[in-house]
Amino acid sequence: MPIEIQFLGQVGCVITTPKCRVMVDPYLSNAVAETESEDLVRRVPIPPISTTAAAVDAVFITHNHLDHCDPETLHLIASLNENVPIFGPPSVINRLDKFPQNQHLNLKKLTRNFFVFGDIDVSILPSAHPIIRENAEGLWATVGYLFNVAGRKIYHSGDTSLCQALIDHLKAHAPIDIGLIPVNECNFMRDASGILGNMSVREAFYLCDTVGIDRLIPTHWDMFDANCVYPEEISLLYRMISPSFELSVIEAGQSIHLDTQKAGSQTCLSAS
Repeated sequence: MPIEIQFLGQVGCVITTPKCRVMVDPYLSNAVAETESEDLVRRVPIPPISTTAAAVDAVFITHNHLDHCDPETLHLIASLNENVPIFGPPSVINRLDKFPQNQHLNLKKLTRNFFVFGDIDVSILPSAHPIIRENAEGLWATVGYLFNVAGRKIYHSGDTSLCQALIDHLKAHAPIDIGLIPVNECNFMRDASGILGNMSVREAFYLCDTVGIDRLIPTHWDMFDANCVYPEEISLLYRMISPSFELSVIEAGQSIHLDTQKAGSQTCLSAS
């Protein structure tokens, strides 16, 4: 059975392995527009909840921004999946724990940098959003995840800028089969609007080339008008500079399938 990575929009995804189904940073509501800014209306429709959020074995959250850690979405997932564990760094779990309505959520604070969940070896990596930050116990405030399934490695960065420390951490896990990496760059216009950007397209390309990531799935390009990147921009730059990795610009609802057998495997795109 191949591994399936279904893109949900923004940075959200569902990863289905031979033994489990996990979600990363699902944003399945309109909470950002309703509570933070009317300008941040979804450009991507909310996917069918009954199929997207059902049969979920775990949820992984990278940091405590609402488009990544959305209580409305987490409550919805928990209502469809009894006692589903929700993993996150201390900054995420401590924030959710403050509100009584979240007490029934099965919150799991990440206190170590490696653990096994089902058939997935999970490594916790730092993310620079905008810099790498640690608490008093040395635990990172914003994180990414390296999922290793039978030797196939999927890196989900969450939100991050590019820095040498991130490169060094990733090189320790190279080669990596797939990287889900944001491309909504930091720039003057976003700063002026109070939007914290991430890597540029060029920086994401550089990271993949430098670390040894075989295929890039760009993220954080599609959800909000004020924070979008046109897919044509990404594809044009890829054609112009011909980097060493494969590029898959996929839309919400589409999937990548990754064969669990590394030798001779192929990665294919399908609409789910």
